[in-house]
Amino acid sequence: MDDYKILSSDETREKEIAEDLKHETREYLAKFIHEDVWAHWMKYLFDQCISVAHQDHKFVVMLSAITENNEMRWRRQMNTNYEDLPESEKESDRKLADKLVKYMGGEAK
Repeated sequence: MDDYKILSSDETREKEIAEDLKHETREYLAKFIHEDVWAHWMKYLFDQCISVAHQDHKFVVMLSAITENNEMRWRRQMNTNYEDLPESEKESDRKLADKLVKYMGGEAK
């Protein structure tokens, strides 16, 4: 027979608080990832492109201005584990980590 533990009201409340905090933390991090990681990267990427509006303004063509060197470097970086990156490239990720810690209300060490 299975044993079931009956939670006290304090234990139940602590569990609810933990779940609320987990949800809030998740949303906070999701906001950071979207605004400071993904959107930041996309802005940078689009800055590397040239927009040309079609004559009737019904669509915009993005002409890539991304250099072959950038493409090769980004492909290498995205296929390299953090531990295997050169220190100069790790530093860029560390700056983003510092920003995340600050965003979460902490202080980066």
